[in-house]
Amino acid sequence: MIKIIRRDYFIVYIVTALSISSFKYNQSEENKFVQWFFENTKISNTLQIETINIDSSDINHLFEIPGSLKNRKLILKQIKDNNEYFFKYGPLKNVRVISKEKINEINKINTIDFLRMTKPVFLSKDLIWIKVEHFCGNLCGGGNAYVYKKKETGYELIDLRMIWIS
Repeated sequence: MIKIIRRDYFIVYIVTALSISSFKYNQSEENKFVQWFFENTKISNTLQIETINIDSSDINHLFEIPGSLKNRKLILKQIKDNNEYFFKYGPLKNVRVISKEKINEINKINTIDFLRMTKPVFLSKDLIWIKVEHFCGNLCGGGNAYVYKKKETGYELIDLRMIWIS
């Protein structure tokens, strides 16, 4: 948008930003992606309710991805909103969502296989970053950061970074 301000017979043009970024994301897109992730990766069908933090090394990884810097403000807002994710947008089909306390209770009797994840971070209208930790028992598990590109038929994995392994 261009605003024109007239002052003392001179015209001053002030260009303002159209928006924070050239795209918008919404909760239904987040839900679609998380549902697709569980249906297609088949790592586990159990999700711990509590999200995992996005730390400084994750943020560095996010901004190494081509095109992400131009959407910096929107990405940082999504990171700030990370802890609000799983209660807000309704149930996930065929995914068992349980609390940390319930996992600890089950693990006393038998080892439970489960995931913890961040909220999906939309880097652009077709790029999504997510960090997932998989726990499969004592000294068994791993954490990865994924970047997916949205396609007509779903999502394509375009980057994978191992965070930790046990």
